[in-house]
Amino acid sequence: MRFVAAPNPYKGSLGAPAAAAAIASGVRDAFPGADVLEVPVADGGEGTVEALVAARGGELVTLPVRGPLGEPVGATFGLIDGGRTAVVELAGSSGLPLVAPERRDPRVTSTYGFGEVLEAARRRGARRIIAGVGGSATNDACAGMAQALGFRLLDAEGRELEPGGLALARLARIDASDVDPAWREVDVEVAVDVTNPLTGPEGASAVYGPQKGATPEMVRQLDAALTRFAEVIGHDVAGLPGAGAAGGAGAGLVHFLGARLTRGAPLVVEAAGLDAALSGARAVFTGEGRVDAQSAYGKGPVEVARRAVAAGVEVVLIAGSRGPGWEAVLAEGVSFVETLTDGEDPRATAAAEARAAELLRAAAARGRHPSAWIPEEGRRLRKLAIAAVATLAIAGITTAVAVAAGQEPTPTGRPEVVQSPTGGEQGGAGRSQASPALEQDAPDQEHDTSRQSEAPEHQDGADEEKGANDQSEASEHQKGSPTESSEHHG
Repeated sequence: MRFVAAPNPYKGSLGAPAAAAAIASGVRDAFPGADVLEVPVADGGEGTVEALVAARGGELVTLPVRGPLGEPVGATFGLIDGGRTAVVELAGSSGLPLVAPERRDPRVTSTYGFGEVLEAARRRGARRIIAGVGGSATNDACAGMAQALGFRLLDAEGRELEPGGLALARLARIDASDVDPAWREVDVEVAVDVTNPLTGPEGASAVYGPQKGATPEMVRQLDAALTRFAEVIGHDVAGLPGAGAAGGAGAGLVHFLGARLTRGAPLVVEAAGLDAALSGARAVFTGEGRVDAQSAYGKGPVEVARRAVAAGVEVVLIAGSRGPGWEAVLAEGVSFVETLTDGEDPRATAAAEARAAELLRAAAARGRHPSAWIPEEGRRLRKLAIAAVATLAIAGITTAVAVAAGQEPTPTGRPEVVQSPTGGEQGGAGRSQASPALEQDAPDQEHDTSRQSEAPEHQDGADEEKGANDQSEASEHQKGSPTESSEHHG
């Protein structure tokens, strides 16, 4: 049998390649000899370079560049497709973690280093660039990037602007005469999952500026500076959905490099080669640090699920924890959800991060659920889940998901949750009765029992440590809807 391991990064504990390897090991524990394809994915945020290079057998390139405040930092980009495609992350050269909290000031931070990364990728022969722009420390609309590529940003007296977003308030014109004309042959795609415009109350400065250290007064100054930038480059670009992503990087990349703003998860998941890997697979395992209502909005695991359903492949999602609205993923094609921690005890979560690969491997071995291997059962459960979520949205009946799964509602009105052997939880809507058809492909019950006893380090060992010492990955946290504030794309 063929399976696919296609997880997102588990923020705070495992990158997508390490998570895929752990899942693959767990599946092989349960199905010795299974063909498990590892296709780590991402959605354009942190870990995109690592995921795509691992999925496509590419190359990592590291070089020294200017950091957000002009100090040298090491930045890494990836080359795939035989070097024809480069994968870059804005955060690697201009990210918020590169600036100490007490020094964060988006009026002066610059994307110059990001431009150096792009130029290095082009000189290595890349003719297509996939850019993830989440997690930036900047609010300069990629003005610094442009300066690194040879654009001259001039004030009314013809003087070069200094680094930082505030300087754009004095922008009078842009001179592109020193830019290498080879950039006209490079196709740039930007992974963006927000729709914020460049300026205004929903713009880059107002929504994302405070995350980067901006006070209310700084926000007003920065928004005025970006408004001036919009006047110079044209409001058609500034008003594009996503123009305000990453401190205006969306608008800057479109204007300076003719980039296309593209939904992040579909762009990255397709580039990872998932569609080809799904051919002939019985199930795909995906996951992330936290599954909640936001998981259905532009997150990698749901994109994996959508493509798997289209290919007739069942979906198992393993998350570190679950939050409000997690049931939404059931309506997107996920057949079975397992979570490893409630995410409410920081000490337990921290302890689990040290055992992340072990716990994920054990969870994957337990994921041999009927809904994952029996297409008829999986489709039935998915239909019930879709009906339940729709009822929940229309009538506000919080017990609908439990009823749809054939369970008794809990006192809280939420679907029943079953404790997993490591103290985790299994979404009730993913449960079903065993079917005789399962025995056609899976080991029989006697074999299952013996396999668990043969590998206590992956399963039984976890049984001995329930509760606080048996929690999993730290939760990913993303606020609001796709049009609202998001650390991921700021």
